[in-house]
Amino acid sequence: MTNNSKKSGIITIIGEVNVGKSSLLNILVKKNISIITHKSNTTTKQIKGIKNYKNSQLIFIDTPGLYFNKGKTNRNFLSEIWNAVSEADFICLVIDSSKTVSNNIYKNANCEVPAGLFVQSAAFNNNKGYIISNGSGEIQVVNLSTFEHEKTITLSYPRYMVFVEGKGYITNGTANGNVFVLDASNNIIDSISVAEGPDQLIASNGKILVGSKGHWNKTLYQTIVDSTVTIINTSDLSKKELFAWSKPSDFVEDKNGKVWVSCSGNGQYDYGKDSPPAFVKIDVINELVEDTIIVGDEGVSISKIAINPEKDIIYYYKSDGVYRLGINGEYQNDNVFIPTTGLYGIEVDPESGDIFVFDAVDYASAGKVRRYDSSGNEIVSVEVGVAPNGAIFY
Repeated sequence: MTNNSKKSGIITIIGEVNVGKSSLLNILVKKNISIITHKSNTTTKQIKGIKNYKNSQLIFIDTPGLYFNKGKTNRNFLSEIWNAVSEADFICLVIDSSKTVSNNIYKNANCEVPAGLFVQSAAFNNNKGYIISNGSGEIQVVNLSTFEHEKTITLSYPRYMVFVEGKGYITNGTANGNVFVLDASNNIIDSISVAEGPDQLIASNGKILVGSKGHWNKTLYQTIVDSTVTIINTSDLSKKELFAWSKPSDFVEDKNGKVWVSCSGNGQYDYGKDSPPAFVKIDVINELVEDTIIVGDEGVSISKIAINPEKDIIYYYKSDGVYRLGINGEYQNDNVFIPTTGLYGIEVDPESGDIFVFDAVDYASAGKVRRYDSSGNEIVSVEVGVAPNGAIFY
């Protein structure tokens, strides 16, 4: 700070990626001089904003986001940050208070009502959360604000759940598959029979798409594979079955309203001839398969998938890491995007575009969740419960 009659000072703003540094700068100088997007590291160089007062001047410096990676790009960012810190009179550290990890939140709120055996998935609708445990055949309904238990819904083998216009649709069953319909009061009001082994599902254009993977046959000691995607019209519960590819596993919807299905293909423990993994693109409005893209060799499996906020890049994983597929065929023949092993699930933050991968480790001890930016740089890794397989953003 100088001692002249008109004083000035430099304030450097630092913090992790996507914590609001650029937003703060724009608010302080009352001008949109720093670009704000959901993408990590939109700010790659110092950006200065000046606020003049009667007898003083404040110079604010926005900096790239901090993240922990040994790559050349991160070293350049750290250099920019260090230079800005070196010339600062004051340093403003911005922290996102929501970025905390709290394990066992259901157990802590409901000591006497267990979540169930093998939590398969979770869903939410308005202020209600739904914890689906296929091992116990139960769905625990909780208040999302407090996580306190409100109701238990009992089914034989629930798997996944989506909502359309206040009603819930739940896949259930192995050899005999059904989709159950839940009303706004969380009561089962209807069911639709579908092909064997219904698993993941998605809502699109007022319809529900359900993938049926088949079921485990104890006599053959193999999976009897199914290749069916059932399209259910929510207005009248009419349905149409499409032949997709072996073991349709997960769904995303792209920016054009097309639904993409990851199909893991037949493996060594499946009944019938081996088939490679593939993506199937479905025209939901006309209820037909539009395209099929092979993404691996026979014996290689893919399962869960996610899509970026722009809805034009699909992320999926194989045994050696995360891969990408553009909806127009980009990256189809690329090498692994994020090298990593032990993956059990993948999600993308619909706002920031950050990629979350779930590592089950040994399926017995604490698992890990690793967070990457959209360029594939690791941001943070945290320890969570046993066998993490996914997340919901709300």
